[in-house]
Amino acid sequence: MADGSVVLIKRLLQEQTKIPVKRLAEGRGPDSWICVKVRKGPDIGKPKYRQKVQQLQEALYEKAKSEPDYRLYSLYDKICRRDVLEEAYRWAKSNGGGPGGDGLTFEKSEARGVDKWLDSLAKNHREKNYSPWAIKRVYIPKTNGKMRPLGIPNLKDRVAQTAAVMILGSIFEAGLVDEQYAYREGRNVQQTVQCLLNRDGHTEEVDADLSSYFDTIPHDYLMKSLARRIVDKAVLHLIKMWIY
Repeated sequence: MADGSVVLIKRLLQEQTKIPVKRLAEGRGPDSWICVKVRKGPDIGKPKYRQKVQQLQEALYEKAKSEPDYRLYSLYDKICRRDVLEEAYRWAKSNGGGPGGDGLTFEKSEARGVDKWLDSLAKNHREKNYSPWAIKRVYIPKTNGKMRPLGIPNLKDRVAQTAAVMILGSIFEAGLVDEQYAYREGRNVQQTVQCLLNRDGHTEEVDADLSSYFDTIPHDYLMKSLARRIVDKAVLHLIKMWIY
């Protein structure tokens, strides 16, 4: 598996920073949990862009939800939209992280002029000149004493991948069932526990994990799964560049 595959899949399933809060509302008891997303760091995105991007995400979600067998097209132009890329920049910056192989940081990009930097990225996408930078490979210690390989993309690829997640995530979120809690916006482990506690008659639970899951995802099956909802060849090619 290419180094970039781990980075992209983790980004596609990336869990946002959340805090659990209790809510009393119709149909919810005092022990029900909801989740509030918290973004750290300075507010980079313009409010007008944020609203436009949210409206786009909602429209894609509703389309995918109402027509489960519909394959969406004309998505590439949405990923490279200037407002989407600016919001993706804000999201990527709020998640922190070190620089990739080219050494470019958010601070350096803003010192040079983030607007020009985003304009250049959008232009590269529109003209189909975009290509990913080589992944920076590092190793971090695991609790069992072994080392976990980690691929760090550069700033350009982080923003581009985040923009893809913002668009594609809205589509695939519509197909997930209510029982799925992991790696989803607005959901967390507390909700999973509460769901189990609410199941009368069930006294046991099984906690299972897949060994080296992100390192062993079969790319062919992954692309086939994406193609069930996406017919835009430019988007599928973009994802292939990141994972192969």
